Amino acid sequence: LIMGLVILLALTLLGVQAATSSGAQYRMAANWHERHLAFEAAEAALLA
Repeated sequence: LIMGLVILLALTLLGVQAATSSGAQYRMAANWHERHLAFEAAEAALLA
């Protein structure tokens, strides 16, 4: 019973870590997209 609880705790911690990591990656991708759009707008303004 104790071993089962330890394994369950380990799996729960891995799941929480995976969810946190995917959230951080989503924010990084969104930031990159916003930065890319700003760069493209600046380039268009320079060429206009």
